[in-house]
Amino acid sequence: KATQRVSIMTEEIAELMKRESETVLSVNTKTDYIGLLVESMKTLTTEQNGKVGQLLDYMKEIGQDTRKALRQSKELSMHNQKILNAIRNIRDVSDHTYRNTAILSDSALSLEKFGWHLENRLKTFRQPSPKYGGVLRISGFSLPHDKLDPLSGSTVYEAQVLSLLHRSLVRYDPLFNLKADLAHSWDVSGDGRKYSFRLRENAVFHNGQPITSRDVISTFKRLLSPAFECSAAGMYYVIEGTKAFAEGKTEEISGIQALDEHTVVFLLEKPLAFFAGLLTMSYAAIVPETDYLRGPQETFSGTGCGPFALVHFEPGKILTLRKFDDFYMPGRPFADKVYLELSNREDMFDAFESGQIDILSINEPDDIAEAAARDSLANDILTSTQISTYFLAINCQKAPFSDSHIRQAFSLAIDREKLCATFPLNLAEPASSVIPPGLLGYSPATALVTYDPDKSKWILQQHGFDFEQEIELTFARKGKEDPGDILAIADNFRNVGIRIRLNGMKNHWPYIEKRGHTMFRVGWIADYPDPDNFIHTLFNPEAGDPLFLGTELEDVGSLSEKARFTMNPRQRTETYQKIEQIIADKTPLIPLYHKKEILIRNSGVSGIILRGFSPFLDVENIWFNQMM
Repeated sequence: KATQRVSIMTEEIAELMKRESETVLSVNTKTDYIGLLVESMKTLTTEQNGKVGQLLDYMKEIGQDTRKALRQSKELSMHNQKILNAIRNIRDVSDHTYRNTAILSDSALSLEKFGWHLENRLKTFRQPSPKYGGVLRISGFSLPHDKLDPLSGSTVYEAQVLSLLHRSLVRYDPLFNLKADLAHSWDVSGDGRKYSFRLRENAVFHNGQPITSRDVISTFKRLLSPAFECSAAGMYYVIEGTKAFAEGKTEEISGIQALDEHTVVFLLEKPLAFFAGLLTMSYAAIVPETDYLRGPQETFSGTGCGPFALVHFEPGKILTLRKFDDFYMPGRPFADKVYLELSNREDMFDAFESGQIDILSINEPDDIAEAAARDSLANDILTSTQISTYFLAINCQKAPFSDSHIRQAFSLAIDREKLCATFPLNLAEPASSVIPPGLLGYSPATALVTYDPDKSKWILQQHGFDFEQEIELTFARKGKEDPGDILAIADNFRNVGIRIRLNGMKNHWPYIEKRGHTMFRVGWIADYPDPDNFIHTLFNPEAGDPLFLGTELEDVGSLSEKARFTMNPRQRTETYQKIEQIIADKTPLIPLYHKKEILIRNSGVSGIILRGFSPFLDVENIWFNQMM
């Protein structure tokens, strides 16, 4: 039994060993196969990695292309939106235009009917014909010195008096259009640097001497020569050769040439947008060549070529002129004589109402108040808005106004509507900018100056303003009482907690020139109707700081130079509006109001057109509709 068991076990062991051998063989076989699979997988993995890399590269390129396509799609979408907006705008404008066309069509039809009725009515009226003769008596025009020399006309009121005696090459009409004067025509080159003027052959001086190109050249030599001390000489340095002449380096001005007896050419260093406008000023009035040749040591002859000639001159009192029969303008002047009272009479209103004065010019507050109070003058008063702006000029070097935020706060405190209401006869309009209405660059839609007392007080508090300090407000005292506008400004400041001390002075300029002031009220009236007369003159560093502001505004100097020499009106307008924004942000001065010129005329006087700039009045056009 034991042997059988051993034999059985031996067979079982042999069977197990056989199975184990088969298993080992199977494992070896599978191992070899696995090895082959591993090798195959290695080969496949290498190939796959390469293809995966290529796939990743492709995917990267696809991503870049996708992002590019998205950007282009976004841009295309924006362009499409713009196109859609433009289409909507065109549709709106088209609809609006259609409606306006219908309205205009109806209006045109109504006007046509009205015109027909008006034409028939006009046939029943007869326009009165101007009458010649008579003595015109004018009071109130100022000439505070003893000179009738056009080089001495430093103010617009002096220029008004001198305009009766003198004339220039060109002049402005009441709508700011340049018109021929001593020159019957002129041309400007395409680059804006050459001006050719052709003189009237019938134009003569009061002494009968014909006006020629030589007189024009000598007039500008006289203006530019330091010996004659003309304060405005620098305005004409844009003419070629003027600086060299003024410095004594040459005896002739290369930029002013006579082509013949009646043709004179001006050559500019660079185009100046308003050059012809400078020729309208009294400084540029044409005088005889002999007044230059005699030199500055000799008194000016008084010979001009205007509509009236000198008869008698008593400085500060009376100027008597006679009609110049050989004046170049046919049929002018109408009056035989003109008496100008050069100082206001105490009884001027009584003298006017009694017929001793035909035209009365008034500017002083007390006189304006009396004119407004006299009901008998209501129908005789004429007004015209000056090309002017009145300001509070600030000493920016003096605390607390070295901080522009404080200056802005003071501006916000002023109620300009109420300020203008203090003037009788509606003689002032609120100012929202430096440039006045009617000039290039003025934008009524842009309110750069506003009234906001709450914001004013908040700014003062935020920037550490000392409400215990006293701020001085200086002004020229011309009447018996403090002016209404000054009192209104002071009240506005007190309403936001600012303590104000009024400093009225009969002659405040010496005090201002020493920069002892804190702020002062001042007006600037245009010498020529161009924004340059406000922007460049008041703010360009080369202008000499005429309002004693004591600060330079960044970029304003370069921008004002750019505007001067830009001939395109649209581009000039854009530049001036940029400058206005800088001024509003920095507030070196505070615009207050634009004032009106006032004139009182006798009902027997016709032909008066009152302008907003000097000369305010063309006296040669005035005539009597009834002879006394």
